[in-house]
Amino acid sequence: MNSVIRTCFISAPSGVKLDVLRHALASRGIEVLVPDGLSEGADISAETNSLVARADLVIGVLTTERRSAWVLFELGLAWANKRRIMLIASSSKSDFIPSNLQRLLVIRSKVNNAEAIGFALDQLLAAPASDMREPSTKRPLPTGPVPDASVVAQQVRDAVQTRNGFALEKLVAEALQKSGVQVIVEPPGPDHGADMAIWSDVLEPVTGNPLLIEIKTRLSSRSEARTAATTLSKHLSASGTPWGLLLYGEGLEPSVKISSSLPPNILAIDLVTLFDRMTRQAFEEVVKDLRNQKVHGNYP
Repeated sequence: MNSVIRTCFISAPSGVKLDVLRHALASRGIEVLVPDGLSEGADISAETNSLVARADLVIGVLTTERRSAWVLFELGLAWANKRRIMLIASSSKSDFIPSNLQRLLVIRSKVNNAEAIGFALDQLLAAPASDMREPSTKRPLPTGPVPDASVVAQQVRDAVQTRNGFALEKLVAEALQKSGVQVIVEPPGPDHGADMAIWSDVLEPVTGNPLLIEIKTRLSSRSEARTAATTLSKHLSASGTPWGLLLYGEGLEPSVKISSSLPPNILAIDLVTLFDRMTRQAFEEVVKDLRNQKVHGNYP
């Protein structure tokens, strides 16, 4: 089940321009909650708490220019009310965000960056509905292997031969959907963020959610791989997402060598190998293996 977000409360320091953020919310049918006229002597804290409790989403804006204790107070109310929280932080410094808020969805972008904010909102809207504070005590089950993954692997080879990047993206999306993984975001055109983002309860403790995926038809060298990884890293930074997966149809080097040369939070595997492994393993198990190899350096 996807998230239902119809209302939003914005907490921002005085003077911060929120036009871009408000437009992004309105264009997605999300109403911004604002306090009604307060009478003299009204309890502002109680009114704020009432608005936060009604909001499906609370967005906190943190800037280096304007630090506000009131914003942190309102985020505390959101946390206490178990609201979904998204932070927009213009600084890339990790110590800029209070440590107890760093595990929330953080968009490291200026508040007027329409693309980054829109992409993050689309992730939230498409993500499975869940309690943001109390994870289920039941261990989530991984998705299953894909029985016809070997057929898909041949289709990958055909798409690589014809340099058909769109066909590759479609093959990946369909294979992941068959395996039970939810494809969250597929941008409408090029240069609109990563090729797709997926959400999996099984991957939450492994890579966090969502996992951004970039798909390339061919990587002719480590230099090309690093260029693709740099692009993916920028998308990760802009959307506050911890891990990315670089998939490619064909490469001149084994995927383990390519992966070992990339940034620490970028995984990589060629599609033929991926689909071959998905005949025996769930997709999440493949990703978990890649992540463990990356973290511990245990490359075969």
